[in-house]
Amino acid sequence: MNKIGDVRSEIEPLLQEFMDAFNRGDAAGVAAYYTEGARLLWPSSEIITGRQAIQSAFQQLMDRGVIENNIEIVDLVPIGEKAAYEIGKYTSKITLDSGITITNKGKYVVIWKHDGESWKLDVDITNRYRQHQPPSDLN
Repeated sequence: MNKIGDVRSEIEPLLQEFMDAFNRGDAAGVAAYYTEGARLLWPSSEIITGRQAIQSAFQQLMDRGVIENNIEIVDLVPIGEKAAYEIGKYTSKITLDSGITITNKGKYVVIWKHDGESWKLDVDITNRYRQHQPPSDLN
């Protein structure tokens, strides 16, 4: 059976690689960390299913100006030997067409599955709770 230290030490480097891919604008690289049948549950969106659809969703997000995304793991818990759930917080920076950058903050829950070779994201749920708008005199 996996122990929390083992799971965390296996998943944390994957998260860093995931964030590196995101922050360099590599939607295909981000999608590679999801299972083939993974599901994204983003706010105000239908369920996005499958690695190809997930790649497209991340590409659209990047195309809209999301320039940086950072996460903080709050909890990472194994569920048997082949699954784990993670709870965390994220911060995203978005550059608007006007050139002004705003910051979104939110929380997430993901379910990881181990396919016998590596850990992959299978369910990814996010919920934004704060958006920092630029000062009104800059608009």
